Amino acid sequence: MDFNLKISREETLRIKLLFWSLTLFFIIRIFHSSFELWLFDLLHELLFFLTVTAVLIYSLGATEGRKFKPLSMVVTVGILNLANLLLVSYAENIFNWLMPELKLKISESDFIVRLSVYFYGLLLLFSSAFIFVGLRYLYYLRQNKNLNIYFNTMSIFIVLTSLTTYLQGYNELKFIRISLATVTTILIIANSLRISWIAFLTKKEKHTLLGLSIIVFVFFVVNSSYLNDEGLFKSILNLFSPVLSELMNWVMIFGALYFIVLFFTVLFHLPTAEAFDRKSREVSSLQYFSKLITGVMDFSELTETITETCLKLGNAEAAWIIWFKDEKKESLALNNIGYSDADVITNYLIDEKKLTASISFVENNLGELSTIKKLSKPYSNIGILPLKTHKALMGYLAIAKTGENYFDEEDKNAISTFSEYASLALENSKLFKDSLEKERIEKELDVAREIQRKILPEVNPENKLLQITTSFIPAFEVGGDYYDFFELSKDEIIVVIADVSGKGISAAFIMAEIKGIFKSLSKTIKQPREILIRANEILHSSLDKNIFVSASVGLINLKDNTLLFSRAGHCSLIILSDNKANEYKPKGMGLGLNFSDKFSNSLEQIKIYLKNDDLLVFYTDGITEAKNFDFDDYGINRLKNVLLKSSNICTDEVSSNIMKDIHLFTNGQMQYDDITLVLIKIKNYK
Repeated sequence: MDFNLKISREETLRIKLLFWSLTLFFIIRIFHSSFELWLFDLLHELLFFLTVTAVLIYSLGATEGRKFKPLSMVVTVGILNLANLLLVSYAENIFNWLMPELKLKISESDFIVRLSVYFYGLLLLFSSAFIFVGLRYLYYLRQNKNLNIYFNTMSIFIVLTSLTTYLQGYNELKFIRISLATVTTILIIANSLRISWIAFLTKKEKHTLLGLSIIVFVFFVVNSSYLNDEGLFKSILNLFSPVLSELMNWVMIFGALYFIVLFFTVLFHLPTAEAFDRKSREVSSLQYFSKLITGVMDFSELTETITETCLKLGNAEAAWIIWFKDEKKESLALNNIGYSDADVITNYLIDEKKLTASISFVENNLGELSTIKKLSKPYSNIGILPLKTHKALMGYLAIAKTGENYFDEEDKNAISTFSEYASLALENSKLFKDSLEKERIEKELDVAREIQRKILPEVNPENKLLQITTSFIPAFEVGGDYYDFFELSKDEIIVVIADVSGKGISAAFIMAEIKGIFKSLSKTIKQPREILIRANEILHSSLDKNIFVSASVGLINLKDNTLLFSRAGHCSLIILSDNKANEYKPKGMGLGLNFSDKFSNSLEQIKIYLKNDDLLVFYTDGITEAKNFDFDDYGINRLKNVLLKSSNICTDEVSSNIMKDIHLFTNGQMQYDDITLVLIKIKNYK
């Protein structure tokens, strides 16, 4: 913001300087002939130089900080020269049209004459100033050295030489004019030789510049000849300021010398123009592609860019990518070649075993193939560049030429280097795609974890006859573990534990549905078996064929000291009683595996009598199937051993002991499934 404000202020100062210098010079021009004082003449010339300075400053400000194409600036200088030439050559016609009575005589005594001379002189001054600024821009273009001292010295000597116009009446001072003119000419020649931007043009631009430089050179020469012609035009300029015609003449001389040198410089560059264009394309393409490596692009867009760039680098007629996908090869990003042609050539390369892990070129072997297979173009030579990473071979970049066009060494080196960049860019694109997929899965897992957290009970039921501890350790990849308690009365409580097959957000949504089903059924049905049968019927319309739910339901009756238990394909129930770990595993298949009578017929309900200090252990297979680095399962027996060692302690300590033992067993191995543990200890039975 401050920078823009600074530029705005500088522009304002330039405009103000131009306005006041033009205004003061206008006033002095209008009254110039009314006073015959040498002081007034001096003031007139000083204001003229102030105006010249203001016009130059304004002209420089118009180009400051802007980038113009060289040819555009050359055309601009040419147009300004043409305008200047028209003003100079038609000066007599213009003034005779304005003032027919003047004929071939002109005097400053007439106000109309003074006014016309003022505006005519300003037009010439502005056009000459912009021509000079254009030449200055071309002079500094692409220079890698600070040449201010050379250009500024030349500019100063042009001004000094122009000032010697006032010495024309003094023959004894003629040597000053000659000396300054000689030095100025030498400086102009020296500065005209400093051209650095030709080498950066393309061959086509150089051909265009060759013609433009001759045209503009002619304009400068004709302008200079008119400026040296003694006549009405010279009289008009002398009325405006004797120095103006001299300044313009030196600008024209500088322009003429610069453009004739420019012409020969371009001429000498033409033989190497094609080679330079080629190298320029290679460098720019590789620079562009190096940016693609650090950037991220859509895969299809990237492959299109690769084949398009490869065509330019290899001066070829066609390019495409042979990509490996699911152990098959397919043609991608075809550029200037049809699918049928690409498939024919690809199959030929496969049959001839030309697709190897190294760069190869098949030359003069496609002519017969083109005839037999009737390819749309007579492809003769093809380059095969493997697209590989440090891990694997992803595919090949194929580039083809027709007729007798061969791949020379420069072609081969360029496209070989390019294939390495292309391989890296494709790998980055693939990694980016994988990272996007991973990010999507991560977000999905976050949602699933949040759903799972909200579905599980925030607090355990409080009952003086029961001691309850629950533990839930989610895995990185969310499963569908679920447990819950439904208190029917102070003496009856239903315990549910379930595990949804599958992972991710779909399992979390099914788990949420399961919670709703069990919650609603527990309000009307007490029998665990009936609850599971009704739950299976309800899930018929919502479960996919590849999804099922294992579940266990138990009804604890504290009044008659019993547990009604039914299991639908879930882990067994372990009851620690009298220092024995008893395993209960009634028959039953998982919810969603069958929706006929077979499900209900397979389901068994058992009744277990409970004692004081009995410990009921509900769990999911995340415990028994926890794995160590040898991929051995934790197993039911190890769980029983931990329970037996913890028979006389509270449920919190039992849970802690189990989790510690699992941690010791896995020894830091990744957790593949959720771990859910529900411990219920019976207390104070009489």
